[in-house]
Amino acid sequence: MTDGSIYNTNQSITFNEGTATLNGDPFASGATVFAEGDYTLVVTDEAGNVTMISFTIDRTNPIITGLTVGISNYTSPLTIGFNEGTATLNGQPFTTGTRVISSGNYTLVVIDEAGNQTIATFTLNISTPESGSGSSSDPSTSSSTSPIPSLGLEIEINGVKQKDLAKETTAVMNGKKVTTVTIDEKKLSRYLDSLPDKPVINIPVHNDSDRVLLLLNGQLITTLNDRNAVILIQTELGSYLLAANRIDWSLVTKRFGSEDALRNMVIQVEITNVPESDIVQLANSIGKARLLSPPIDFNITAAHGGKTIELNKFLSYVERTIVIPNSADDHNKNITGITMTKDGNIVPVPTRMMRENGKTFAVIYSLTNSVYAVIENDKTFADIQNHWAKYDIEQVASKLIVQGVTESSFQPNKQITRAEFTAMLVRALGLHTVDQPTSFTDVNSGQWYYETVSIAEGYGLVTASNNSQYTPNEKLSREEAMVLLGKAMKLAGMDTAISDSEAAQQLSTFKDHHLLDLSARAAAALNVKYGIIIGNQGQLTPNNVITRAEATVILQRLLEAAKLSS
Repeated sequence: MTDGSIYNTNQSITFNEGTATLNGDPFASGATVFAEGDYTLVVTDEAGNVTMISFTIDRTNPIITGLTVGISNYTSPLTIGFNEGTATLNGQPFTTGTRVISSGNYTLVVIDEAGNQTIATFTLNISTPESGSGSSSDPSTSSSTSPIPSLGLEIEINGVKQKDLAKETTAVMNGKKVTTVTIDEKKLSRYLDSLPDKPVINIPVHNDSDRVLLLLNGQLITTLNDRNAVILIQTELGSYLLAANRIDWSLVTKRFGSEDALRNMVIQVEITNVPESDIVQLANSIGKARLLSPPIDFNITAAHGGKTIELNKFLSYVERTIVIPNSADDHNKNITGITMTKDGNIVPVPTRMMRENGKTFAVIYSLTNSVYAVIENDKTFADIQNHWAKYDIEQVASKLIVQGVTESSFQPNKQITRAEFTAMLVRALGLHTVDQPTSFTDVNSGQWYYETVSIAEGYGLVTASNNSQYTPNEKLSREEAMVLLGKAMKLAGMDTAISDSEAAQQLSTFKDHHLLDLSARAAAALNVKYGIIIGNQGQLTPNNVITRAEATVILQRLLEAAKLSS
């Protein structure tokens, strides 16, 4: 608990010693504060030392004025206010007392300091512009929006065009063009009932918007999830392909703390062009690489009961595309998608190139939402020019997956440690979010591999043994690498089911397959099956330590086998 904080949930408070009062009344450690109000907790230990904190519990949602409860359609301009917090209208900042004067579909979201939220969705339909509405220089009468009336949006379902299932509203907000798409839940549900499972719903928005929002209610999400539907949002700069069943809805319910969240929440899917200031920051962070596309922010949020959460982690890879300008050399294979972490680091994400209808696209695969861009990069090293793995090392280094020992030296024959290979694997898969610190007792904060191992453990690539040690600085054997790759295959969505007989068949061509540990045979067989490990002179050499060159080559083969790279 932090002094001066405001909370919208019950607070269980503990202290390690002494006695306490809450607003002057005796208070026991571990007790829970339920009621709304302002509180002061004073804890005094036996020596007379005093700790005092003040906090507030506020579960009351903000109040919106200017709209009538139960009415969602209006024919006259509206002056809308709210009593506390901050607000957005169709995703853009909105100031209390602003007058909305143009026809369109609107979603107003107000959030107070405690996180309580009120959402109002309404339609304004004015046949003629209001006269005498005031000078645009007068903030009390001018509108921060300039909406174009709501229009029917033609979408496609399984390639068949549908004209009456969706609407789009376009507005200019703070100088940015914003398009909001809404779906008629009842009509779409009825139409999907006539189709087989796994329908593909294509929503094209080609009007040069800076921001595109798709709003979905909880009932529609349930329908899409039950039908294994896929939604494709397309803009001029990129697209977002999302299957409802790739989101862990049980986790969403848990985070909201409400069983009815799935039925009543509002989902917002968003594609936004990144501000110029962020583009400059990104361009300054990529060194000698060339930025091929403007960065695009892909985001999903869920709102329910006055609370908004980001849906930022998926059960399997989600596909996005970014258009590559014609000026780029689309024959250059050293092109990759990147994202920038919160601490400013550039992280590669699995990317393959695609050409369609005369345009070149970078298809980006990721397990999270973020800001993504595409770069072109060329990297080589002086000590690989005559090496058998030169091509793969250049490819993978140019994609920022592996790095040199120095700027000009790769040391391809150097043996690799467990921590080094884990770092390569995590970067190859585009993993960059840490949910919780690692449980390994020999991996500590401050060590260069601490975050990498934490990420790998969080995604199930590594697991703690009985002694809870990872031994990060030990050399990595080829067998251990194959086990790690087997787990990576599963994360990448590859078919990892293999019977004992098939595993035996895959391994039978190698003279030393008997050297494999029994627990590693299935993973080794999968590596052979997908062409990731091909052996040397009929041998797997599972006990040999893997080199930096070998590690680089098998990571490239993994991405190609998983169809996560060209």
